[in-house]
Amino acid sequence: MLLDFYEKYINSKVEVDGDYVVFHLAAPKVYFLNIIAQGSSWGAILDSKAAMGLGLWDGKADGWWKFHDWKKEDSPLYTKEIGSGPYELVEWNRAEQKVTLKAFTEYWRGLAKVENVVIWGVDKWSTKKALLEKGEADIIYVPYEHIPEIQNDLDLKIINNLSTLSITAMAFNWNISQDSPYIGSGKLDGNGIPVDFFSDKNVILGFIYSFKYSKLIDSVLGGNGKIIPTCLPQGVLGYSDTLHKPAYYYNTAIRYFKDAFNGDLWERGFKITILYNVNNFSRQKVAEILAESLKNINSKFEIKVKEVDWPTFLDARNNGKMPLYVLGWLADYPDPNNFIYTFYHSNGTYGYYYGEKYTQFANKSQAFFDGKSLNEIIIDATEESTINFREDIYIKIQKFVISEGINVPLYQPLKNKVFREWLKGFEFNPIVPGDDFYKYEKIE
Repeated sequence: MLLDFYEKYINSKVEVDGDYVVFHLAAPKVYFLNIIAQGSSWGAILDSKAAMGLGLWDGKADGWWKFHDWKKEDSPLYTKEIGSGPYELVEWNRAEQKVTLKAFTEYWRGLAKVENVVIWGVDKWSTKKALLEKGEADIIYVPYEHIPEIQNDLDLKIINNLSTLSITAMAFNWNISQDSPYIGSGKLDGNGIPVDFFSDKNVILGFIYSFKYSKLIDSVLGGNGKIIPTCLPQGVLGYSDTLHKPAYYYNTAIRYFKDAFNGDLWERGFKITILYNVNNFSRQKVAEILAESLKNINSKFEIKVKEVDWPTFLDARNNGKMPLYVLGWLADYPDPNNFIYTFYHSNGTYGYYYGEKYTQFANKSQAFFDGKSLNEIIIDATEESTINFREDIYIKIQKFVISEGINVPLYQPLKNKVFREWLKGFEFNPIVPGDDFYKYEKIE
């Protein structure tokens, strides 16, 4: 049976035809070449001889299953690297979050100008700042709120307002776990919320119109963000500034809240807890802005903001215990499917965690889509090869999710780049989140 599976689903899908590699996809996917070209883990291509030499596979059809879906710690690639790029791995010190690279002398494009590279994960801002000021770090990530501390240093180059293919959104759980410690009484009695609280469209729309987006961008992000209509960033096919963008409307929020749960919500109020992960300043402020705004709309609306570590945050999300949460998404490949499917299909990376009631909604026939469901129309968009038609489908999907208030994009981040003046060769590419060290050189 395992051999039959190999022949039918693995070996037959990729063929070599002369100088060409032919992929047989299970269904049309117009973004497939974007995935291959991106070079991320989705489309990484390894040298077969090198892979077999490390024990990643023995090359035999009857043993493929032994090498499938390893835990990362069990894979030979956890301690070894296979590549053909300008740098080779010297050391990966996981305890110190430090990766050391050196220029690969046989790189086909020639030797890199920067011979040694150290990538070091330093969590504490004061430590990162000190390394930069001493000249011991050439590049560091600087959170928005700390830019004023370094902007007068003449030895630094600071580039602002760089667009990103990413978004930060607020998502709602339509089926909160019964044992969640974040929903108070678990009832609509003024001391908590029921587990299906956010399956009421009026509740979500009330939250959406309660949030002060401009305050977040101007006061918290220092202008380093822009408001967008849906969870599809500007710069990707299907984005349109003509779509309705979320905004704070006091009276509209009140109207939706008064319609929620047949008026009971407005009369009784609610209490919930919103989590944010440690040291995430912007997510903390999102929760605080929302809590303050809801309290001003109705004094019976109470939100407690709680800081937790990252594993606790993820565990609460993955187990359906968080009523709502703020998370970001960075493009894996430059195609609208990477955002629309992720956030709005019920099997998407985020859509999956909206709960069973959302799955039912996403599979429901909709007159807006001529009888098709939201899930179906999202898949249709991946199979359409004509760009104009594809764009029309994505715009229609966005009009629908805006009207239904499925979730809300808080902002599309604008990033900065901070490095020493002696480092030359920076080129910005929004689909590449890291640095192309091969293009750098140090001129002191």
